[in-house]
Amino acid sequence: MAEPLPCSEKDQECIQMAISNKEIGNALFREGHIRKAMRKYHDALLYLKGFEDNPLTAFGSSTAYPTSISKLNTETRKVIQDLNISLSNNLAACTLKVEKWESVLRHTEQVLKLDPENAKALFRRGSAMVQLNNFEEGLKMLQQAATLNPKDVAIKKQLQVANVKLKDYREKEKKLFKGAFSE
Repeated sequence: MAEPLPCSEKDQECIQMAISNKEIGNALFREGHIRKAMRKYHDALLYLKGFEDNPLTAFGSSTAYPTSISKLNTETRKVIQDLNISLSNNLAACTLKVEKWESVLRHTEQVLKLDPENAKALFRRGSAMVQLNNFEEGLKMLQQAATLNPKDVAIKKQLQVANVKLKDYREKEKKLFKGAFSE
C-alpha cells in the first residue's frame, strides 16, 4: 500500500474505499462482467463525491463527511482528481461496451472537464457520437484522440469506420434530396 496521504483518517478511508472499488471493478471488467464493474466504479465515485464542497462541512469539520476538497492539500486533491478521471473513463468504457451512447457522453464529459486532452475520453466520446449519427463532431473528437495518441490502433480503426459512415450518410442524403428536387 502507498504512503498515507496527509489528510484525516476519514478522508483516507474514503479514498481507500474508492481505490478498492476501482480495483474490484477493473477485475470484473477484465473478466467480462461489465455491469458488475459499472456498479463498482459507481460505488467508488460515491466515496469521492463526499469530497465535493459541501454546505454541511463549510463551517467546520464533520466526522460524517470527508473534508471539503477546497480544504485539502494539493497532493490529496490530485489523487482525488486522478481517481475521478480514471473512474469516469472506466464507466465510459463500460457504457461503450453495452452501447449506452448517451451515458458514454455523460461520463466522458466529466473526464474532459478535468482533463481536456484525455485521449481515451476523446476516443470514447467520438465513438459514441458516431453511433448517434453526429458524424462531424465524432470525427473531430476521434481526430483529436489520434493526434494525442497517433499509434493507437483502435483510434485509427474507429476513424476509418466513422469516415465510411459519414460517406454513406452523405450519399443517402444526396439521393434523398436529389429525388425531392428532381420533380
